[in-house]
Amino acid sequence: MVREIQELFGANYYTGDISPSCHACLQGRMLVVGVTEICRRGCYYCPNPPQRTDTSYAGDLVVEEDQDLIREAMLIDAQAACITGGEPLMKLERAIRFIRTLKQGMGRAFHLHLYTCVADASPETLEALFEAGLDEIRFHLHGPHETSGLSHALELPWRVGVEIPCIPSPPGCVPEIVHMAQERGVALINLNEFHMAPSNYDKLVDRGFHPAEPIPESMDGAPVTLEMREAMLSDLRFVSKTQVVGSRELAMDLLGESQSWPEGSPWLHFCSSQSKFFVQKTNRDRRRAAAVARSCDEVTDSGRLLFGRIICGTEDTAQEVMAHVIGTRAVDSKSIRCSGTVIELPWFVAGRMKKELAREWPEVTIMIREESSYERQRDP
Repeated sequence: MVREIQELFGANYYTGDISPSCHACLQGRMLVVGVTEICRRGCYYCPNPPQRTDTSYAGDLVVEEDQDLIREAMLIDAQAACITGGEPLMKLERAIRFIRTLKQGMGRAFHLHLYTCVADASPETLEALFEAGLDEIRFHLHGPHETSGLSHALELPWRVGVEIPCIPSPPGCVPEIVHMAQERGVALINLNEFHMAPSNYDKLVDRGFHPAEPIPESMDGAPVTLEMREAMLSDLRFVSKTQVVGSRELAMDLLGESQSWPEGSPWLHFCSSQSKFFVQKTNRDRRRAAAVARSCDEVTDSGRLLFGRIICGTEDTAQEVMAHVIGTRAVDSKSIRCSGTVIELPWFVAGRMKKELAREWPEVTIMIREESSYERQRDP
């Protein structure tokens, strides 16, 4: 029976099925938990910045206590979490503690998978992760010879997979890794679209890789500086400039090949850059922003918070301005708030009344602000 290649929104393709965590991720309902930034593997293509500390993250929030994980999971109504890094197994006890915290706080059905580059993970390490409640483990392998940890993991009753960047051949050995994983009987294989980032751009270009849409050498007659290039590579609007030529094509060839794999073969899933940067992250940011938004905030399409701010010279002036705005019935009293000399209100009200308020109170500053939900805690 031929396995159909199916498409998911965000230009993802798969045969068989995809992991429960992947389903949750596409909906913005998977919490990304970075156990530590530290990793000793030194992959030339790593998109993470070279300066790393032993810091834990839940989404973009620095974890100060374990309950931060539960709070962040609840803010996005998470159904799953990815335990990653850096290399999470470098801080094994912390990773295990995080797994237990999430299982206890979010329930047994909450799906947890861990992503590791430790291809030779010991049976004792894997057993400890399984006993802590981990549902799925994914190995980032560098070659088809890295089978030690995979073999040990396959002896436990959980889902075992391989997740690797889809590096075009040569110099990558993606097809060989995929064939090895399929023969070993893993449950899933995830191929992530190979992409460039500020930290790996020069290394990839030096090795002969090219972005799908080259970064121009000049814009508006001026040369593109290193800072401008890094800004483009970090900006979601320029995602086409980060995709490496040949990665998607290789993934589609392997998906075509997987259509004839026998029954019981691994699920094969291609996760695109568009999906990772636009669908997954944006949906996650929207959920978090909606959870912490105040009545004066508007959640933008990109998952940020938009509102108006009026800065007054004195608290008395702030009270006068606030009373005036409410008196005009331009805004409901529940949608405007004052703290000291600062008033915050819907952005469109601030924009509409800017000239009028400036005439009455020329000393005040009126602005429209947009900020990340991580600059805000849940409104009491």
